[in-house]
Amino acid sequence: MDFYEVLQISETASDEVIDAAYKALAKKYHPDSFKGNLSEANKKMLELNIARDTLKNKTKRYNYDLKLKKEKSDFSQNSFRNYEQSHEYERQRKKEAEARKADEDRLRKEYEERTKNSNERKKQDNMRQEEERKYKEAENKARQEEATRRQKDVQEKIRNDKIINMTLFYIGVGMLILIVFIYATEPSILLENKSKGEIHTQTNQQSSSSETSIQNEDLTNQEEHNEPIVSNETSLNPSNSSVVGLGDNAQVVMSVMGTPDKVEHYDYLGDTWYYGEGLSASEITFNVDGLVNGWDNRGDLIVR
Repeated sequence: MDFYEVLQISETASDEVIDAAYKALAKKYHPDSFKGNLSEANKKMLELNIARDTLKNKTKRYNYDLKLKKEKSDFSQNSFRNYEQSHEYERQRKKEAEARKADEDRLRKEYEERTKNSNERKKQDNMRQEEERKYKEAENKARQEEATRRQKDVQEKIRNDKIINMTLFYIGVGMLILIVFIYATEPSILLENKSKGEIHTQTNQQSSSSETSIQNEDLTNQEEHNEPIVSNETSLNPSNSSVVGLGDNAQVVMSVMGTPDKVEHYDYLGDTWYYGEGLSASEITFNVDGLVNGWDNRGDLIVR
């Protein structure tokens, strides 16, 4: 049994090489991990232990080397006497040893090269991960800045809308106060003539019975058709009274009709005043300038 072949090493192998070879083969043939025949594994482990113990001991190795040389050079009974055969055997053994050493060097270089490449790949992976981390941090920072900017824009818009709404509210309140002030300080207003209708202050107008009956019939017909009652010179009230016409302001309407039962305000359309209750209430509409631009008379309005 050749211990060098058992451990698969060269005859010039050092103790470190012997230990490494033994560990690798013991791991392979250990009964706990060997998948083949257990008896074969036990036999192999026994050979490995004997080979390692012999080659690790200098005296035993020296004697074993002499014995091995003698056994392998004994091509005949007088092999030690045959110089040529012995010399050829030594050269062959030397070549084999050199070949084994070359293989060991090649394997060691390959291992070093693989280790170097692995370290290089790890370095590149670390650099790539660091770049990805920086890119993600920059992207998250940009997103946070964009979200903050959008939030500020929304808050600014809400603040501006509040300012606009408050401004419009105070303008409306001011206009309402101004109207109330004018109405309170000037209870009677002289009206200018309008092209499409006006309020006339009448004083004790006397009409003949025939003219009054004709006017009443016209008023009845116009109310049935829901049409505005228009008159150029006469009034619907026989005594001192006024009528509402197109283009009149709120003060004139209040002086004729009094305070409305209901008021609806629209910022960009004007106001609507209601006289009466429910669906039968009459309506007077104003434009944004506060002037009468129409009505829906259901019997409660004094209009012309």
